[in-house]
Amino acid sequence: VDAVAAEGRAIANAANGVAVNTGAVVGLKAGLPLNQLVGYQMTLTIFALAIVVFAVVLLAVGPLSKTAPPKVPLSTLLSSYASVLQEPATWIVAVAFTGPLALYLILSSFLPTHMDQAFHMQRAEALGWLIYLMIWAIPASLVVGVLVQKKIGAARLHMAVGALLAPLATYMALTAVDDASRAVWFALVGVGLFWPFAPLLTTLQKLPNMSASLVGRGMGTMASVSDVVSAFAPDVFGRVVAAGAP
Repeated sequence: VDAVAAEGRAIANAANGVAVNTGAVVGLKAGLPLNQLVGYQMTLTIFALAIVVFAVVLLAVGPLSKTAPPKVPLSTLLSSYASVLQEPATWIVAVAFTGPLALYLILSSFLPTHMDQAFHMQRAEALGWLIYLMIWAIPASLVVGVLVQKKIGAARLHMAVGALLAPLATYMALTAVDDASRAVWFALVGVGLFWPFAPLLTTLQKLPNMSASLVGRGMGTMASVSDVVSAFAPDVFGRVVAAGAP
């Protein structure tokens, strides 16, 4: 909020979506060959070291905000955080972010198994479709960021587009019987999953009387709620399938 002017925040938020998918694509593309070459423990160590290097770079760059955060008593901090928790938009955004993340985790966990059982597809090919949808999510994140920045379509409309497109495209992708159809539907899965990303974050940042610290607490709440709840999604999905659901 302090580092990026209001007229550039939607695109900055879209860049976060680009970063998420770029990291996922690089991880899958590099992770599988590395695992075969040096084993999973060394592969995880290499990725962990990359994170450390990135953290060092961030520390070297210094704070992005041009204004130093004010020093406030703990009681005041807790009181202001309570006001964030009482804001309905905080929870609306948290719940809205949980859905795409849960679907994303379910796909990441079960796509190879489904494609093998339904179409006798090799694991590497199935993971290729997962990478493919993430690649399509990258331009989708940028496009919606520009649209939100230019005020083309309400944020709620963009959120609704993603909410409707992601599950529909997922169903069609998982039932498609040829690669041409899969290419279309998996691309739309990637678009649908990340189309609401920039609108969600920008909506939270545009709430009245928002400061950098309040936005940070709101986004922290959103991330905590969505991460914790969606973490159970693959297990719940697996149990439902094991119980005999179609």
